[in-house]
Amino acid sequence: MGTKNYFAVRKLYLTAFPKNERFSIWQLVLMSLHRQVHFEAVYDKHDFIGLVFLAESSEAVYLMFLATVSKKRNQGYGSKILTQLKKRFASKNIVIDIEPVDEKAGNYGQRLKRLSFYEKNGFRQTSDYLVDDGGVFSILTSGSKFNVKKFSHLLKWLSFGLYKFEIK
Repeated sequence: MGTKNYFAVRKLYLTAFPKNERFSIWQLVLMSLHRQVHFEAVYDKHDFIGLVFLAESSEAVYLMFLATVSKKRNQGYGSKILTQLKKRFASKNIVIDIEPVDEKAGNYGQRLKRLSFYEKNGFRQTSDYLVDDGGVFSILTSGSKFNVKKFSHLLKWLSFGLYKFEIK
């Protein structure tokens, strides 16, 4: 990611994700030094519309962060980004994690809408949860299989072993 994109991506990242779910910017930049990690600004022609941060292994892609700028939301850009990622990584499962749908949560409607969005785009819930300092997250995949051991290995590799998590 060039400096031209840095400030727009940074601003979107900091506003789109709650503090407890974010890594620091320097951690993202450090992780993106891995050849298989991509921290990308997304454009529609010349208009900045969003960001993706993902890590690629031999079998899967972990889409850690996907966000669109607020004025571009609900215009189909999120679905277009996912479609492009599925084409780009056609031979691999794409794995994401989201806040679980919990009727008692203050943002229940937002969680339900997010799950619906991903299901509409071909993702399905696994029976597994990612647990870290940020909370508990439902794991979804675009494929038919989810390998807990390989996903755990990807997370450890991605974070240089510094990220503390459990998969339950």
